[in-house]
Amino acid sequence: GAISVHLVCGIWGTIAVSLFGSLAGIDQFLAQLIGIVCIGIMVSVSASLILKLIDLMIGLRVEEEHELKGLDATEHKDVSYMYHHDPIVESNKEKVLVK
Repeated sequence: GAISVHLVCGIWGTIAVSLFGSLAGIDQFLAQLIGIVCIGIMVSVSASLILKLIDLMIGLRVEEEHELKGLDATEHKDVSYMYHHDPIVESNKEKVLVK
């Protein structure tokens, strides 16, 4: 997913510059590590502030009823991920779907 591509590969790319670049060396390696830590702190703080602001303004959670029924049914009016006939889901389908 996104973490393996953007976080892990981004960190590797940043460190790789200090290992294989034209200025490769311990000083470059430490500078790259400091950059990684600074960006990590900045992203964590700014994401926390933005999420807190959204939570205060409109909330981040859905209603408890929607959590229990599932967001596919309540938000998208669909029951997803049914790869085989499931008698329990079929019998409750009308109860789960919100009109």
